[in-house]
Amino acid sequence: MPTATHWIPEDLWETWKKFIAIAKREGRSAGQILNEFMANYVRIHEPGNPQWSLDRWKTAEVPKLNSEEPMPDYRAWSDEQLLALWKHPHKLRDKHGDRQIIAHILKKRGLRAEAETHLR
Repeated sequence: MPTATHWIPEDLWETWKKFIAIAKREGRSAGQILNEFMANYVRIHEPGNPQWSLDRWKTAEVPKLNSEEPMPDYRAWSDEQLLALWKHPHKLRDKHGDRQIIAHILKKRGLRAEAETHLR
């Protein structure tokens, strides 16, 4: 059976002596405990970092926008329709890009001061 040695720094020497005493009290050798620790450490770390993959918290697929569906031509919409969408952004299909376009159109039409601050 191969033999390995381990160097213990001087500041951990008292800890090593306590470790040996605890191992003896439990009826085990320090080598047995170190071998168990080493085997467990390799089991956990061998495939890479022991971190959890992000898939662990994945609950559902993220909905994808239909690329075949064209973006509405908001320039052709009435002022009332655009203001209604601006006030209720949850009705938009793309909550970020569409809202920015609507804000730009409202700013150009001089209808909404909030749209102006949104674009700054």
